[in-house]
Parts: sequence; structure tokens; C-alpha cells
Amino acid sequence: MREGHIESRAVCCSVLLLLLMLTRLVSAEVVERRGAQPPLEGNVFLIDDNAVTVRSASGATQVVPWDRVRDVQLDRHDPTLESRLETAERLWRGRSRLERGDSTLAEPLFERLFETYRGSTHETALVVAEGLLRCRLSRMANETAVVPALEVMRLRRAGVETTSYVSLDSILDPETGLCMLLPPVWIDDRALRAMERELAVYDAHDDNVLAIAAMYRRAARQQLGLEPIALGEQIDDDAVQHEAVKLLELILSVDDVDRPTAIVARSRLTGRLQTMESWSQGWARYALGSSLVNERKLDAQLSGLVHLLHLPASSRFRDQSYLAGLALSTAADALEKLDDAQGAHVLRAEILSRYPGHPVNRINTQYAQRAQ
Repeated sequence: MREGHIESRAVCCSVLLLLLMLTRLVSAEVVERRGAQPPLEGNVFLIDDNAVTVRSASGATQVVPWDRVRDVQLDRHDPTLESRLETAERLWRGRSRLERGDSTLAEPLFERLFETYRGSTHETALVVAEGLLRCRLSRMANETAVVPALEVMRLRRAGVETTSYVSLDSILDPETGLCMLLPPVWIDDRALRAMERELAVYDAHDDNVLAIAAMYRRAARQQLGLEPIALGEQIDDDAVQHEAVKLLELILSVDDVDRPTAIVARSRLTGRLQTMESWSQGWARYALGSSLVNERKLDAQLSGLVHLLHLPASSRFRDQSYLAGLALSTAADALEKLDDAQGAHVLRAEILSRYPGHPVNRINTQYAQRAQ
């Protein structure tokens, strides 16, 4: 009798456990992912601005950022889910368009998302900031690329990672953290003034990125002919000594209003050229060239032209099309001052031929119309 009672209780327990397992399977929540990745089933225990977090029956936890989410099926009502899924759709469309080379259609999506995610510290914020940065660099709108670049730097320094854009070329230098396609020189003065005002209130909550932002602001003010600014007391000495800040400081000092400072900077930068990475050497050559062509002595002007023409002439700088086109334009202006109108015309025609989408072509077109 006792053995039968024990056996009966065991059967009941087994049935209850089976029913519990079946209930859990029936009520399992599902996250459908983009691409070929299979759906995830389990307990969706966190939905926030960054991602959907799922815990499987085995206890494993997986975080799915919104640009990878197709749909979420819950066993409860979440009033934010519909709007988040709409955001997920925009994120996926922006990222996938950019990854297949369509930055024109991707940029408006990232532009709207950037103001929402700017200042956040998670993977989705990185996907948005880097997406917008890549789009603006693609159309050489470098004045509007600085703040997204600073956000990407801030997020990377905070340890945020993403698998998005791994199929594309890297745009951040691993040593300095700088965006290699964003030299501190620009074309559109109106956009540059807007950028300078935005940088005046930018706060990265990271001293190194704040110092980089301050250097870009200093470069903008220098180009606009405004009073120079100091880095400020809020930035500590370690940030001032960061490799990115030291490089920007040296490049900007080439055109310092204090002539002895400029001469020393030119000498130091020239001495470092052969040991620099291709991107930073391109920045340095442009800085040296655009400074030297404004000297009074002919040999200095010719040396400046050599530096400038290195950029479009050498395959080492093939990724620096923005800077190469700008170097050709600066060299053309210098030849005009040397009364070589034919040489200047040839260089401007070269920009139009090699870099048809370069924004400097608008300036050259206006110049040609005025000349007529």
C-alpha cells in the first residue's frame, strides 16, 4: 500500500512538471532577428533604448541591439514596444543601406536617430553615431561630421563595441582614436561657424575626447580668423598629453600667429613625416603645404606646392580624397598668385575629373563664373 502511494505521488509530480514545462514552452517569448540568425525564445526580461535582452530556458542571456531586431512577441503588454520596433526598422534600414554602399538614402535615417541617441552609452548609440559619421564623410560634409566623430570616439573609449560595419574599412585610428578621414580643415564657412558654436557646448564627459573637441574648435576658429581659445581648466594634464591632442596641436601650430612657434612646429612636423602613418602624414603635408605657400620667399612657396601635390600624386594617400582635392585647390590658388593661370586651370580641371563630387568644385565653379 505504502509503495503504491509513493508511486502515485511520483506520477503526480511528473505530470505537474510536464505541465509546467509545456506551459513554459507555450508562453515562451520570442525575439525575431534580422538576417539569417534564428529567433530567440525565452524570457524577455529587459527592453530599453539599446536592445532587447533575452534569457533562455537554460539561463543563457543574449542582448540583441535594435538594428538586429525584426520583431518581439511578448506574453504581456508593453506600451513602448510598437514605437521601439519602428525605431528598429529605421535602424536596420539605415545600417543595411550604408553597408551596401547607399549612404545617400541611409543618412536621413541616421540624422533623425542621432538626436535621440546622442549622449547615450551603448551599442545602438554607436551604430547611429558611426552610421551618421560614415554618411557625412561619404559626401565630404566634413563640417557636420565632427560631432558624430566625437561621439564615436567617446563610445569607443567607453568600451562600447558593435559588429555593425565590420565589412567596411575602419575609420578610427587605433592608436590616437582620431577619425582618419576628418582632418582639421574645412570648406564651407557657414557650416564651420555652426560647428564651432556646437563644439563650444559639447560635453563628452571624457577628458581626452573633450580635449580633442577643443582642438577641433580651435582649428575652426583659426580658419575663421577668430580669437584663439585655450584648452581650459576643466581638462587635465593627461588629456593634453594624449597622442591625438599632441598631433592636432602640432598641426595647428604650423599656422600659429606667433612666427617662432610656427617655425618650430614646421620643423618638428617635417622631421616626423617619414615615420607617420599615411593618414597623419597626409594631414601633416597639407598643413605644411598650405602654410608654406603663403610665405614671401619663392623657395618656401615651391616647397609648399610639393607638399600639397604629394596628396593627389601618391597612392599612399588614396583614401584621403577629401584632403587631396583640397590640396589641389590650395595649390591652384598658390599658382594664381605666382601668375601661373594655366597651371591653376589644369589643377582645377584635375579636381573636377578625379573628384567630381568634391565640395571644393562649387567654389571653383563660382570662381570661374566671376572671372567671366
